[in-house]
Amino acid sequence: MGNVGSRPSCLGEKNGRSEDFLKDSYLRDLGLAAPGCSSPGRNNAGAEGGAGPPEKPLLSPLVIENGWNGAQPSSSLPKQNNVDVKVQNGGLACNPLKAHLEAVAVAGEAGPWRSPPRSSGGSWAWKTPLPAAAAATTTTTTEVTEVTEVTETIVTEIVEVTEYPGGDKSQPPVIIRTVKVLTEGAGAVPEAASFHGHSWSRAPAQETLGKLLAWVKDMEELMAGQKPPSSEAKVARAQLQEQKLLRRLLDERRPLVEHLLQGRQQNPPEPSLAKEGWETNLSSLQETWATLIQRAEGRHRSLEKILPTACTFQESVDAFQDWLGSTERKLAQLWRANGNLNPTQEAHQQIQGLCEEIRAKTAELEGALGHGQRLMEMVPEEEAHLAQEKMDSVRMRFLIVGQSSADILQRLEQAREASARLDATQEDLALWLARLEKELLPEGGWPEGGLGPVTAADVEKLEQALRSEMDQTSRFSSRLDQLGPLCLDAQALPLQLADQKRLSAEILHHHSIAERLVPVTDRLLSRCPSDLQKQLQPLAQRLREEMEQLVHRSSARGAQVERAQLLLAQYAEAQEALQPWLEETPSAVALLLFSSEDMSCETFREHQERLQLLREAAAERKPLLAKLQRVSAQLGELSPQEAAPFQQGWRLAEERFCGIRERIQQAAAVMEEAIPRYSQLSERMELMEECLERLRGRMERPLAVRGDAAWLREQVRENSLRLGELERLGTALETLRGQGAELLAALQTGTHQGIQNRVAQLLGQWEALWREGETRETWLHGLLTLADRFWQGLSDLAATLGDTQELVLDLEEGPSEPEAIRARLAVMQALRGEIDSLQSDLDSLGSLGVELMSSCGHPDKPDVTKSLDEAWN
Repeated sequence: MGNVGSRPSCLGEKNGRSEDFLKDSYLRDLGLAAPGCSSPGRNNAGAEGGAGPPEKPLLSPLVIENGWNGAQPSSSLPKQNNVDVKVQNGGLACNPLKAHLEAVAVAGEAGPWRSPPRSSGGSWAWKTPLPAAAAATTTTTTEVTEVTEVTETIVTEIVEVTEYPGGDKSQPPVIIRTVKVLTEGAGAVPEAASFHGHSWSRAPAQETLGKLLAWVKDMEELMAGQKPPSSEAKVARAQLQEQKLLRRLLDERRPLVEHLLQGRQQNPPEPSLAKEGWETNLSSLQETWATLIQRAEGRHRSLEKILPTACTFQESVDAFQDWLGSTERKLAQLWRANGNLNPTQEAHQQIQGLCEEIRAKTAELEGALGHGQRLMEMVPEEEAHLAQEKMDSVRMRFLIVGQSSADILQRLEQAREASARLDATQEDLALWLARLEKELLPEGGWPEGGLGPVTAADVEKLEQALRSEMDQTSRFSSRLDQLGPLCLDAQALPLQLADQKRLSAEILHHHSIAERLVPVTDRLLSRCPSDLQKQLQPLAQRLREEMEQLVHRSSARGAQVERAQLLLAQYAEAQEALQPWLEETPSAVALLLFSSEDMSCETFREHQERLQLLREAAAERKPLLAKLQRVSAQLGELSPQEAAPFQQGWRLAEERFCGIRERIQQAAAVMEEAIPRYSQLSERMELMEECLERLRGRMERPLAVRGDAAWLREQVRENSLRLGELERLGTALETLRGQGAELLAALQTGTHQGIQNRVAQLLGQWEALWREGETRETWLHGLLTLADRFWQGLSDLAATLGDTQELVLDLEEGPSEPEAIRARLAVMQALRGEIDSLQSDLDSLGSLGVELMSSCGHPDKPDVTKSLDEAWN
């Protein structure tokens, strides 16, 4: 890409194809390769062999703040597995391609898109006849446009993102990110001329298409390796400039691509050429080109949106960090103030103003964080994480500054209160110390001309001050001992805290005096006799040690009181949030015992929702219980005896919470077991009810039945089958009754009658059907007996009547002799007796038929009446 080393990290790695190979191939095609001139490698090793001539135009990369041009070898660049970036500049005689491109650039200044002059060695030119419709055949010379060498006028620029440690710009900056981008040189060369009006030469067109496809593939790989848009303003600005350059490169090739795509129909390849390959290459070019244009424009639009937001966020964060740095330095100066009244009042006024300023800066911080949040929505996840880290850092520094200012304000208020109660002796001591500090330690250093004589009054004053401060130290220690253990009472703690603050303020005031007195003692005693030094030096040393211990004890006691007050507030807050729930939840859990008489799927769903709410409520209250445990344990560390009620309250709350959670778990287990069982039981009962209704419809007694014996036998068989089915349903109902009892036992609700009533209702229906089936079976058996008697008697009577009729007919055809006639009369008399007996049988059969018709439901049954009529006839 016109520089040594790998492709920039924000653009990805280039493929393994040698740029020298592409360049030399192009030189040979143009006929510009100079004999005896080796193609220089694009690396640092080859940079030493050829120096650029003075007539070569200088590169003018885009200037980016805190970045260095890769062409400046003197720049101090960070190492990233590559050497310093250099641009290989060869002589014009040894680099005819560069000379040719520069000539094109010079020619381009006179007129846009002017064809470059051909070199004498041989340019890529060919002659193509015009279409056949033209009146005459002419030739046109077209220079081939370079499409494989993308970066002849491109160099690499390195952008560094720095930050100052702690926001102090007096310190050297630290490089936190280094990004490489592309930038353009001064000699921007238009790569394509206007091809409109020119005709085609098929073989060079194939070659041009191949080179253009290779260039497009290189551009596709280059754009695929680009890093995502950055959240850093400097990097985003460099990426936007880089994207503008890539778009310009695409715009330069646009006329050639459009010309190739438009000429695909006008100038198809010759049959000898691979027509399919030509069409495939053009289709691939069209698709890849459209994708490149779309991606380039999309990335450009994205960077144009990101850059203003990133700049606004960076400016707001930088301004806020500058303020944080100056504020932190002011707080460091105000941390210690002298024990005199006037300096303490000055420091108190300063810290009050600083606290007001810190409170006023909250809106500015929220504004900067809002800019960062909008930036995070625009950039990818990795860059959003970096922006979030920067926001968290600024927010944390602001919180620390606010806490530090509050601590310093409290300390200065205590010192101011103690300084205001100074008596005349302490005021004289402060003035005497100020005079000695001015004489012995001018401007905080040692005097250069030696010390003057030490007066006896100063030595006496020094001894009195040391002994007075020692006495004060003893009194303060006694007062601390008299405070006794902490009283963990919410009403008594504020009074203890106020007393402790007053005592701490006095101790801090005398500690300040001791800090000033000890250095003065060392300087004075260095000019005193040795016996006096032996007398006062141990006293000063002991004062320093005891005062440090006293300050440590006072600070620890004050911290304990403040911590106890905070812990009591936390304990009360947690108990206030937890106690109502512990009292109300048992009644809510009791509602899960299904005491209502309405049990249905809707009831189960309501119980499930209620149970889920109880589970969520228990999960929300569990941190409160843990907070009670933690706070009670910490109170026990402060005062074991006073913390016993709080620990007892925590244990009681834990027992109640565990009991509620156990009941919820039991209800959940019962629910998990009962819901499928109830669903299965409900489905079986519904199925049983459907079966009973179906059997009831089949077993209904009709108003009239047929008197046919065969049909009645079929009805008896079907009724027996229904009774068998009823028997199986009865067994299933008994099973359902047992399952219902088990379900009620599992739900712990023996008073519930819903399931039991439903099962009893089904059993009542079954018993009614069973009785009806038995009654129908008895009735059918009676009908069948009547039908058998009737039809059997009717059959026998019909046979007898038939035989009698045949005898009568035979007697009518007999001889006419008297003897024969007498014999026939005797037979006729006998037949008449038989006919009379048959008449009684027919009467009996008629009665039986009437009874059968009445039992079947029809008084005039057609089949029975017809049969009887036939018998009568």
